[in-house]
Amino acid sequence: YYRTTSDRNGRYFAVLPGNTNYALNVDRKDYLFHSENFALKAESKERAFELDVALQALKQGSRITLRNVFFETASYALEKESFVELDKVVELLQRHPEVRVVLEGHTDNEGDDESNQRLSENRARAVRTYLVEKGIKAERLESAGFGESRPVDTNETAEGRQNNRRTELRIL
Repeated sequence: YYRTTSDRNGRYFAVLPGNTNYALNVDRKDYLFHSENFALKAESKERAFELDVALQALKQGSRITLRNVFFETASYALEKESFVELDKVVELLQRHPEVRVVLEGHTDNEGDDESNQRLSENRARAVRTYLVEKGIKAERLESAGFGESRPVDTNETAEGRQNNRRTELRIL
């Protein structure tokens, strides 16, 4: 776990060991947090990477992809690595009790349409259930599944399919 704070201009610097996976979370008061998940290979230890992160104001229609929410293949059971990210959602909603959200589940196009639709609904519902169990009032949370109907990337590559398998949070 590594934590840093940006300077007045929003710049930050972090030194991270290579050959491991990372979850990145960036947040600021009155903005939706931003998350990333990436792996640094062993050979990246001598390289510098620049990552610009643009945060969205917390307002109706704003949305974020919860990039550190994980499920087992063809399952809607949350993996424990998801809890850090979901706890960030809990914190956000606790800081802003007036905010209502919809949790949206999406899949790639592997498998049949009906199964993907059901899986996306169940995954969104699983995230909603976690938030309720952490004390967020159920009436502030909606869930919806879209199956494979709203891809954000190609389904022709493994990376594209991975991008299409996602959970999003949208401010109502």
